[in-house]
Amino acid sequence: MRLFIAIFPPPAAIAHLKAAMSTLDIKLSDPGRWHLTLAFLGEVPEAGPATAALTEAELNPIGTLEIRGGGKFGTVLWAGVEGDLEALTRLTRSIRRSLRAKRVPPDDKKFRPHLTLARRTQPGQMAEALKLLRNYDGPIWHAHEAVLVRSELGAHPSYHQLSKVEIPR
Repeated sequence: MRLFIAIFPPPAAIAHLKAAMSTLDIKLSDPGRWHLTLAFLGEVPEAGPATAALTEAELNPIGTLEIRGGGKFGTVLWAGVEGDLEALTRLTRSIRRSLRAKRVPPDDKKFRPHLTLARRTQPGQMAEALKLLRNYDGPIWHAHEAVLVRSELGAHPSYHQLSKVEIPR
């Protein structure tokens, strides 16, 4: 199964971004799947060790966050996240340490908090979207939980939340 650990912004923050993006002629991914990936595990035989790692990770409080700005990775369009990034990074490191201790190593990619909005974006669409995101400033929110997610790829990708832990305030 393909797993990752993420924070999902609250519905109000997602709705605000979705409304801003609705003015564009671009095929967005399902806003219900927009998330901040804290640790990507890839294919693993079972979820038990990852669930235990998430449960046992030392979770620190995170101040306010905000979806703001954006950019691109090739043809992938993303929205940025700002706010208490120092605490968000500490949380990510703690979760990744706990995963490695349970012998479920996450990928080695540097943590860059963002939400992937669209893939395979055409150049003209990308330019328009980047212009909109450059000035985008979403509502302030708090991260309430970290979630272990199983993702299923294909024509209609889907996410299944397997477990979650509350992030302390």
